Amino acid sequence: MGGDDEKVATTRFESVTVRGVVITSRWQKLAEFQRMADALSIMPEYLSRRIKTMGCDSKIGHTYCVTLRQPDCTRSMTETWHIARFLEAGFRQFAGGYNAISIDGRLVSEADWPETESGRSEELMAMEA
Repeated sequence: MGGDDEKVATTRFESVTVRGVVITSRWQKLAEFQRMADALSIMPEYLSRRIKTMGCDSKIGHTYCVTLRQPDCTRSMTETWHIARFLEAGFRQFAGGYNAISIDGRLVSEADWPETESGRSEELMAMEA
């Protein structure tokens, strides 16, 4: 058997809608869909409603691109900052970290692979308090 096993799809779905967000995985990897869905699950609904799409670039791995529903002029930078922080916390909790997160084509978070004894993000625990 030849070929590149990394590129083999592990689900037949091209996209899945979770909490109103269309999520995609470059190589249709089930684990990537699950991580994105899990990360969205901790975000307050008022913020997840602002997200139109989220995708994972399977070629790079743990690299996420988010597109928001409204153009820049109609949302605050604070709202974008909050979305980024929740995604960071979610990917730390459910994947152990991430390589990059971009929102509307702008890099908002560079690679972060923290290690905590509990396996849960300290930032997420602070948000839940």
